[in-house]
Amino acid sequence: MPMISAAKKYVATTKQSPCLIVLGKLMKNLLPLVFALVLGVACFVPAPASAYYYGGRYYRYSYRGHYYRYHYHGHYYRHRVWVVGVNGRAGYYRYW
Repeated sequence: MPMISAAKKYVATTKQSPCLIVLGKLMKNLLPLVFALVLGVACFVPAPASAYYYGGRYYRYSYRGHYYRYHYHGHYYRHRVWVVGVNGRAGYYRYW
């Protein structure tokens, strides 16, 4: 009886070539690999900036091509100052 090597015996018992076995293992791990690749790319692609710093100040809101620091009652303002109340009245912020 002729001697059969271990590699030939393995191929003969699985009825698949070693290439198909390796490809099958790769396809089984393909989803996590694609997920890791997409997540890695998404982390390094910068998102469009909706706010910016200028002169040490943070302009958070962008509206019609201009940047504003404050949003109050549905409107956008660049300036805000505290107005002190007189005769016991409460103070308030004035926007413009």
